[in-house]
Amino acid sequence: MSGPGNSKRARPRDILKIVPYPWVVVALALISQMGGSWPGQGLPAVYPFIQDDLDLSRAEIGLISSALLGGAIATVFLGGWLSDVLGVRRVMVGFLAVLGLVMMGFLLVHSYLGLLFVGVLVGIAEGPGYPTSTKAIMEWIPQRTRGLAMGIKQMGVALGGAIAAAALPAIALAAGWRVAAVTMGGAILVIAVLFAVLYRDASHAQATRPRLSMTAMRLLVQDRGLIVATLWGTAINGIQFITLSYIALFLIDVVQMPKVAAGGYLAAAQLSSVVARVCWGGISDFAFDSRRNIVLGIISGAAALGLAGVSLVNAETPAAMLLLLVVVLGATVLSWPGLFAVLVGELAGTERAGVALGAVNTVQRVSIIVMPPLFGLLVDITDSYALAWRTAAGVTLVATVALLLFGQEPRRREHVQLPR
Repeated sequence: MSGPGNSKRARPRDILKIVPYPWVVVALALISQMGGSWPGQGLPAVYPFIQDDLDLSRAEIGLISSALLGGAIATVFLGGWLSDVLGVRRVMVGFLAVLGLVMMGFLLVHSYLGLLFVGVLVGIAEGPGYPTSTKAIMEWIPQRTRGLAMGIKQMGVALGGAIAAAALPAIALAAGWRVAAVTMGGAILVIAVLFAVLYRDASHAQATRPRLSMTAMRLLVQDRGLIVATLWGTAINGIQFITLSYIALFLIDVVQMPKVAAGGYLAAAQLSSVVARVCWGGISDFAFDSRRNIVLGIISGAAALGLAGVSLVNAETPAAMLLLLVVVLGATVLSWPGLFAVLVGELAGTERAGVALGAVNTVQRVSIIVMPPLFGLLVDITDSYALAWRTAAGVTLVATVALLLFGQEPRRREHVQLPR
């Protein structure tokens, strides 16, 4: 298959002997997404170790996720805009290199305030990754297979989370959670080198890089489809990071599961998400003729049911039922971002995909800051997870109904020219 912007200059010859370059881009986007999401997806696997080491409450644990993922508010819009203006390669390599180096700072952390400070720095460094990797897919992959390609790219989030959930507790048990965090940083630096060597910006994108203008921004802000999608994504994003932050702690506290075993269940959720992200993209492309809205509604509706099921879990719940619920959460709560990115990019148009994704993701980060610590506070106050999980299920259900009633499907198009 060939994609936009193919040229001899844009395709490393040794790679092209094996696979068409657009799908090399998908692979590079996958590993860069994995590296960029490792802090937020991977560190929750060692939260039980951090909690014991620093003697933290559940609400304080939630604030770690807020710091890690909320810090990106400062840079996610900037990263999206820069990927439109400077190109994917420069922004991606720079952000991965900085992120890998900042992760080394966890080695120096010996207090809760220090942990939050480094967490915010990691979030700031992580911000540009999501819109930039998504921009790469929007530029190289045509609309008819974009959902599938984006699902593969977003596998990087779940795959990285699964690797972290399986490996980091063992590393933390043997050498401490700080060494586990630094190990992630080193892996991110390796990914930065691979991206620098293999990625080339699409030639058509180099010829049509836009300037940021208030006219274009006004058109994005006035788009009803984007507004509804943003509100839905903001709610579901908070639910996603509640699940990531608390599912292992929930299993330890309520089911009285060992820490490493709880990390294994989190890994199962991530592995479930690896498969589901690709499946949802394929379902949208081939079963629903590239319709995105309806499939996202199906995902969040099923997520509400899964969260309601988790609220019923207790120490007597069979292991098979626990595994089923965790897999359902992985396939729904953790598996929507790829298809959502396609929806936002297609509503905005390829030329402005980076800035639109940056703007939408900036708004989404508010829920990441607010919702995990509120969930933890609710558990602390009630001394029970049941009400907190039911509240999460209710929020998810309301968001689902709003999306299905008021959301819009993207038009069938490859590129949209907005006024500059």
